[in-house]
Amino acid sequence: MVVYAGPAGGTRIPVRDTVRAAKVLAKEWPKRAERGAKYFAACRACLAVAEKGADPERARKAFVAAAEEAGMLE
Repeated sequence: MVVYAGPAGGTRIPVRDTVRAAKVLAKEWPKRAERGAKYFAACRACLAVAEKGADPERARKAFVAAAEEAGMLE
């Protein structure tokens, strides 16, 4: 499943995998967006997929939760 994320009123970008999700979290997250517990949980979940072969679905859910909190999903 593809998640389309981006700043409210801005361009939505497709996030198709955990590598892309990690890049969005690290480099494309809006400066005004919350970097709270959900953001850091998503970062850890994406890293766990890359380093430990963790479940990518868990990382997707964590990314969606962080993006929702930051107002990045429609």
